[in-house]
Order: sequence, then structure tokens, then C-alpha cells
Amino acid sequence: MMRLNHSKTLSDEKILAKALLNAAKILNITNTELSEIVDISESRLSKISNDKAQINPNRKEFELSLLFIRIFRSLDAITGGDNSVSSDWIRNNNTAINDIPLERIKKIDGLVNVLSYLDSRRARI
Repeated sequence: MMRLNHSKTLSDEKILAKALLNAAKILNITNTELSEIVDISESRLSKISNDKAQINPNRKEFELSLLFIRIFRSLDAITGGDNSVSSDWIRNNNTAINDIPLERIKKIDGLVNVLSYLDSRRARI
């Protein structure tokens, strides 16, 4: 019987961290901005990016990270994977949201509202 080498598998926390950091990079979101969005200090974000810390699944940061990644995925689907359009969208005023999305998502209710807005745009027929 073949045994799997579990030491080479990534944990959910590492996968989430990698997805979070990649999404922020693609959207040109700085560590300062990302720390405000997901409620993780900049120094801890740096440790996470260097595999010296993980996103804690028992804290708010885990859920906020998931919501941020969902925003990225929705934007990616809407823009057809055009990263520059997604990055521009998040930094420019949106009349439907009544604010700049990047500023709105720095608060939990804004994160949820922007995600709901994007999900509704994806569901259009």
C-alpha cells in the first residue's frame, strides 16, 4: 500500500495566505491597505508572506481574508481576468457603492456590501 507524504501538502491556512497575498498583489493593494482590510498588522502580514506566521482560523482575520478573496474572484470573473481593470475598479469611485471600493472594504460592512454588489453583477443575465 502506498503512503502519502503529508509533509508536502499545504495547510488551509497557508493556501489562504497565498491566495490573500496574490489577490492583493494583483489588485495593487499595499500591505498597509491590506492590513486595514483583513485586520492583520503589517508586521504580521510580512511574517505571513515569509511563512513565519499563519492566518489564524479562529480569528476574525480568517473570515475577512475569505471575503476579500471572494471580492477578488468576483472582480476577476467580471473583468474576464483583466487585472488592470480590476485594480482600477477597486481604486475609483463607484456610484452604485457611493464610494471608492477600496475605502469601503476597510470596514466589515463595506466588505460585505461590496461583495454583495459584485455578486449581483456576476449573476446578471
